[in-house]
Amino acid sequence: MGVSEAEKELMFGMPPEKKWKLIITEEGKRKDPPKKEALAGKSIQETPQYFIEALNVEPSLKLLAELRVVIATKDAVWMENFLELNGHRLLLQSLEKSLKKPE
Repeated sequence: MGVSEAEKELMFGMPPEKKWKLIITEEGKRKDPPKKEALAGKSIQETPQYFIEALNVEPSLKLLAELRVVIATKDAVWMENFLELNGHRLLLQSLEKSLKKPE
C-alpha cells in the first residue's frame, strides 16, 4: 500500500471520522473506485474499506469474527467492493500471520 510504519502508527491513532475522510479522498483519486451508492448512508464499520484498513493495520481475532459475520450477511455489492479492494488477499495474509505467531 506504500505506507511507512510511522504513517501506519499515525493513522492507527486517528479517530475513525478522520480515517473515513482519508478513505473517501483516496477513493476519489482512484481510476475505478467501488460503487459510491453502495457506501451511501452506511456507518464506517459497515464498509469494505473499514475492514481493509483494519486488516492492514492490526488484524485481531475480534475483527476477523466481525468480518465473518459481515461476509455472511451483506449483499453481493458489498462483497464485490471487498474483492475489488483485494480484501480476500488481505484476509488470507492475516490468517497466515496468525497461524505463524507463537502462542
